[in-house]
Amino acid sequence: MKKYNIVSFLLCFSLLFSNFSVQAATITGQVLNTDIVTYINDLPIKSYNVNDKTAIIAEDLQKYGFTVNYNTDIRVLDIDYLDNNKPITANYIPEKNTKPIGSFVANVYQTDIVTNVQGEKVPSFNIGGETLIFVESLKTLGDVNWYPEERKVKFSYVPNWEYLVPYDVESDRSRNISDFNITLTKNADGKFDITGKNYEYLYNFKISGGRDKLKFGFSIYMDVSEQTSELSKLFSPMLNWDKGEFIKEDTSFANQHMKVYINGELIPITYVEGSAGNGHTDYIFTLDKEIINLNDIKTIQIECK
Repeated sequence: MKKYNIVSFLLCFSLLFSNFSVQAATITGQVLNTDIVTYINDLPIKSYNVNDKTAIIAEDLQKYGFTVNYNTDIRVLDIDYLDNNKPITANYIPEKNTKPIGSFVANVYQTDIVTNVQGEKVPSFNIGGETLIFVESLKTLGDVNWYPEERKVKFSYVPNWEYLVPYDVESDRSRNISDFNITLTKNADGKFDITGKNYEYLYNFKISGGRDKLKFGFSIYMDVSEQTSELSKLFSPMLNWDKGEFIKEDTSFANQHMKVYINGELIPITYVEGSAGNGHTDYIFTLDKEIINLNDIKTIQIECK
């Protein structure tokens, strides 16, 4: 009799503890049946309707070429796509939905795990011990598009690109300058012909784009600091951020003295950053324009005066 009572007590205690654990977890939403099919770089992935948004399991992205790392010590899940040609092992075949669209599937729970996509924190949830994220959270890595007629959501990875203006070490840099201009014109071979004035004083002249906003930047080294002193004085009031410190939001001075044309269209400057290295000062200009592919650029013209 005593043995029976002990077993009954332990069973009741176990059930009570189990119910307490379930109740302690906060329900943050519901998974509902959906007919929407999600694609990652044209490959289908199992997806869910959570709070009227399309979500996927973060850990599944490892099969689609993503890097997914979990740090158990700090409980952080990092997701990235590193162009490292990771093998694609995804073999998911979309299942035919036989239940009413919008009907209940499961609850999703709050999680203390922090999930980052390319270093940016995104909303995440717990479902069955796995991490759910919204497909739209992958926008920092590419394009997310909704095709209502086809009932599809597609993510397409967009790599960043960079063009480095060739540097001529033999150019004369003995004159004092206070302005510059540079024009890049794509020729029949798909390469850029470069013309301009005084741009040879600017080292590491780069233009970049892709999934990020269009930017250009350059460095001024100490060997031409005297010759470019007047030009540097012009750059200084343009800065929104300098050497780790915020300066201002306004870009009117930058747009007054720096004109940027892409394929003949005047593009506003939205942010100017300054920094310094070992014997050089760096400037980066962000433009109000996205160019996914460098091939879409026919001409670039930058004038500073």
